[in-house]
Amino acid sequence: MAKLAMLIRIFIILSVILLNIESYRFRKRSFVVDYENDCFLKDGKYFRYVSGTMHYFRVPPEYWFDRLTKMRAAGLNAVQTYIEWNSHEPEQLEYNFDGINDVVRYIKTAQSVGLLVILRLGPYIDAERDMGGLPYWLLRNNPEMKLRANDSSYLKYVTRWYDVLLPKLMPLIYANGGPVIMMQIENEYGSYPACDFAYTSFLRDYVRSYVGDSVVLYTTDGNSDSYLKCGKVDNVLATIDFGSHEDPVSSFAALRNHQQHGPLVNSEYYTGWIDHWAHPHSKVDYVPVINTLEKMLDMNASVNLYVFEGGTSFGFTSGANYYDNYQPNPTSYDFDAPLTEAGDPTKKYFYLRKTIGKLSFGPIHLKQVYSLFEISSYLKTVTSLYPLSFEALSVRNGFVVYTTTINVKPSDPAVLTIDKLNDRALVLVDYEYQGTMSRMEFINTIPINAKNGSQLDIIVENQGRICYGSLINELKGIVSNVTLGPVTLVNWIHRAVPEEVLKNVLMKENNLNITKINSRLKHQLPHVYRGIFVLANEEVKDTFLSVNNWRKGFAVLNGNNLGRYWPAVGPQETLYVPSSFLNPYPHVNNLFLFELEYAPCENIETCLAYFANDNKTRERSFVIDYENNCFLKDGKYFRYVSGSMHYFRVPPEYWFERLTKMRAAGLNAVQTYIEWNSHEPEELSYNFTGANDFVQYIRTAQEVGLLVILRIGPFIDAERDMGGFPYWLLRNNPNMKLRTSDPTYVQYVKRWFGLLLPKIVPLIYANGGPVIMIQIENEYGSYGCDFSYTSWLRDYVRQYVGNDVVLFTTDGDGDYYLKCGKIDGVYATIDFGVTKDPAKLFLIQRNHEMRGPFVNSEFYPGWLDHWTEPHQTVPTDAVVDTLEKMLALNASVNIYLFEGGTSFGFTSGANLGSTYQPNPTSYDYDAPLTEAGDPTEKYFAIRKVVGKYLPLPHLPLPNPSPKLRFGPVYFKKLGNLFQMIEKLETVSSFYPLTFEALSARNGFVLYTTTINVKPSDPAVLHISELNDRALVFVDYEYQGTMSSMEKVFTLPIIAKNGSRLDIFVENQGRICAGNGINKLKGIVSKVTLGPVTLLNWSQIVMTEKVILDHFGNETNFKTSDKFISHYRIPEIYKSVFTLPEGDVFDTFLNVNNWRKGVAVINNRNLGRYWPAVGPQETLYVPAPFLKPFPELNELILFELEDAPCYRSETCSAQFVDQPSINATTPYA
Repeated sequence: MAKLAMLIRIFIILSVILLNIESYRFRKRSFVVDYENDCFLKDGKYFRYVSGTMHYFRVPPEYWFDRLTKMRAAGLNAVQTYIEWNSHEPEQLEYNFDGINDVVRYIKTAQSVGLLVILRLGPYIDAERDMGGLPYWLLRNNPEMKLRANDSSYLKYVTRWYDVLLPKLMPLIYANGGPVIMMQIENEYGSYPACDFAYTSFLRDYVRSYVGDSVVLYTTDGNSDSYLKCGKVDNVLATIDFGSHEDPVSSFAALRNHQQHGPLVNSEYYTGWIDHWAHPHSKVDYVPVINTLEKMLDMNASVNLYVFEGGTSFGFTSGANYYDNYQPNPTSYDFDAPLTEAGDPTKKYFYLRKTIGKLSFGPIHLKQVYSLFEISSYLKTVTSLYPLSFEALSVRNGFVVYTTTINVKPSDPAVLTIDKLNDRALVLVDYEYQGTMSRMEFINTIPINAKNGSQLDIIVENQGRICYGSLINELKGIVSNVTLGPVTLVNWIHRAVPEEVLKNVLMKENNLNITKINSRLKHQLPHVYRGIFVLANEEVKDTFLSVNNWRKGFAVLNGNNLGRYWPAVGPQETLYVPSSFLNPYPHVNNLFLFELEYAPCENIETCLAYFANDNKTRERSFVIDYENNCFLKDGKYFRYVSGSMHYFRVPPEYWFERLTKMRAAGLNAVQTYIEWNSHEPEELSYNFTGANDFVQYIRTAQEVGLLVILRIGPFIDAERDMGGFPYWLLRNNPNMKLRTSDPTYVQYVKRWFGLLLPKIVPLIYANGGPVIMIQIENEYGSYGCDFSYTSWLRDYVRQYVGNDVVLFTTDGDGDYYLKCGKIDGVYATIDFGVTKDPAKLFLIQRNHEMRGPFVNSEFYPGWLDHWTEPHQTVPTDAVVDTLEKMLALNASVNIYLFEGGTSFGFTSGANLGSTYQPNPTSYDYDAPLTEAGDPTEKYFAIRKVVGKYLPLPHLPLPNPSPKLRFGPVYFKKLGNLFQMIEKLETVSSFYPLTFEALSARNGFVLYTTTINVKPSDPAVLHISELNDRALVFVDYEYQGTMSSMEKVFTLPIIAKNGSRLDIFVENQGRICAGNGINKLKGIVSKVTLGPVTLLNWSQIVMTEKVILDHFGNETNFKTSDKFISHYRIPEIYKSVFTLPEGDVFDTFLNVNNWRKGVAVINNRNLGRYWPAVGPQETLYVPAPFLKPFPELNELILFELEDAPCYRSETCSAQFVDQPSINATTPYA
């Protein structure tokens, strides 16, 4: 027998030698690993595979051709299969390679349909097969046998099996003319407790004794160090496996810890999952499967889809798992795969086919070649006295550069105006960027810095002619005069840049005679960038050019104009590239980007473009690297310095300007709350327009180069009415437990988030937008400890955003805040202001978040104000000292606030300390940008510090904007409170009703009753729970003021039986933080006069809407002498005026001679004023709120207490150019 075995062995070796000799016929065929370039090489050329698993032993052989053809039709270029020892040697020495076990035929069938083959030899395979594919008789022969180990009693059977199997596979290896490119050694060995390197090394060497180096040997293990440390075999390519719920970046990073070089490979990417009897059928939605596959393909990984068709475990071949208990597998191995158990294509199949069918590679490195001005000698020039339209210049499309010389001494800054600009224009003075005019954004005026003799260039882009409606005959370009201040600019030079000229110039790139220009801001001039690349192989497919890190321009590929790109605003971030536009390997491709506004090319690492595998952005990611205590943006270290600016506190006309100033300060992100109350002021009545168009705000931030951090609430505080909650929550249920898991509250949050989150998802960074982080709740550790509530919020948000955005919490800098504010699975950050030792405070964050970046989500450069209290300021030196210390600790910091803005109307809230403390209208906050958006000393000091840690953008430094000084304007009295109430609706009740019960969102309520008892003299009026301020009148005579602020709830009054009692209650703002947020407004208790409870009340509601609709119209006031002379009755005054001729600028309404009230200009509620107590004496009036000369402006003052109108000359107000928000306060 020994001689016979020796003869068999010699015969096998001779056969191998003959096969190797025969392989010389295929000496040009090779499949190897290129470790230097981290890829596979097939016949010497770059190669990567997308394969699918189908086990021959689970599909009838009559269907092999059909199923494999379907796999090829899906775009796969390989098939993977196990070889099951148990099927081929079911009883010892009884071999079966026929029918369903004819593996050689299966492999040849795969080759016939164009598929390469990846084999997993075992001997152990798992695959949910009986005994993991090992034959049962091993244990019959030796029940003590150590399977999958260096046990000689086991290895003798393995070698005998391999001696039968491997000679059958040798002719099928790719180098020998077959399709087999890879063979797996063992299977997921790192998951097995043996960790027997002698065993796995033996398998490697034994297989190598047959196949030599003609095939790639590899291992497969889980995606963590714990698996790879025992699964990796020396000199065998290590690969990993994971499903759609795993992060490819971190998974492949684990692989790199054990396989430093070579291709990234997921050998089992799970398209579904296994089943067990008595358990629900496992399903995996196609969306995460596609998304994760795209991410892997964008990382240039090779991927095997396990399984592509699962098939059936016919007979008694299915196995069982053992986790906590015994779990046998059913007969069907459907696996929720792209092809069903019966081989039918699913929705998942077609989406996978679409994804696989797109070409993906990159990056393409681009190099700046010249600016638009440097090729001016190649452009046709036309001169004229006034600017000419595109049509007059015979310019079909493209651009026109309008140039003139400023021959007058301009103001500083000078105001450039183009009354009719039908496009978008970049404005430059002496080649320095000044700003952008835009028809889309209604911007036709910008300030510029120029001097006498400066060259003015206006680069106008034809963004497309009108295609529908009455404006289709509209001309393009500049179709009016251009003025600088009062002067019309003349003598224009036009240089046309149509498509055909640009393409011709681009093709001559190496032979151009260009004139170099000097500019400090080169990256903001229109420039041409060129990238040269060669495709990896001869196979060319459709693809998409991703330019999501560029701003605005157009792309030309091999002479083909791909079209305009504008990822700064979206929604499109990629350009479709038909395969016919690409040159196949080894021909060169030329890509030109004509970037109009801002190229990401301050360093070579960012001057890139990519070809993506679908019509979306290249893989973008923002995640936390817990191991290295930092954020990763697109896989690279990142930290942010952001600033808060709330979109709802700044007019939308100023968003671009303010955000640009923030970017110019070196900030790379902006943070904002989203306020539920603004968007759903009344139940199911939604508002996402104007100042509430947060989507446009976020897009604008992206346009200026800022990332976005969102704080979506539902509670936000922010010194806003009811902390951003809509008042109607308490109208619907006054006993609702806000900010808890109370189902009556959660149902409304769920409905609101169900509307809000779909608007946010397209704006997430991973989806091409700028949103990198979303906050769950807000400073919850200062409020409650309901983990079921905060966990529910986390999970509900995750349903929409998945893992594509970092979820975070913010809490105070104490353990007592974080212990209830921290949410499992959400990153905990803290907030604090100036301090000498920020490191000490960050250690508190570390107590609750052991790894991850330091983050201060609210670093206070100032502080909030209250009426009657001095204006709060924080010294600049203290701010920058703390900021620098935090940045030196590698912290990410959000400056709260960078611009505070204004709580227009009745939107400001109130705090509840030892007493009720309402917030004023101004939210200036002593921030780096003032309420009017002007830079302060603090702004420039912060910019200097930020510039030490982050690159400062090449943007002009901002100057204070000009302000309007005008007046006085004089007022006419329209009437008083009692003269206009007859036209308003009255609600009657036995006891007084709250604002909420009256559906009064804001404003005032007049409570009226008749005293039907003879009172004492004086009589004591008492309201035990008055949550506001109330003026009390008896028979229209002022009696006094009750005040929650001053805790005045009792008032002596002079009354008689039958007297009319009026209590005029002002809602000064709902509590915005703490346990008082559910306090109702108005009169919340019974009203008593002495010992008697007053009954039978009528109530008249005067919300902001009532004030805007009724107060400006004189016809709404009843004329009656009995109302006219009474002291301290609230009165309405109106002024009508025109502004001076010229430009309209921001201004401040100074009402310091008035006492307390509300100001409305041109039907816009400027907010509350109360100079009688301060600190605020002026109201900010943005220019967009005003009407230019000669239009009429209307200013309404609803003076509540004491108008200065005893003489006509004092019944006035001034518009001033400086705010007064730091006036003297009581007892100061």
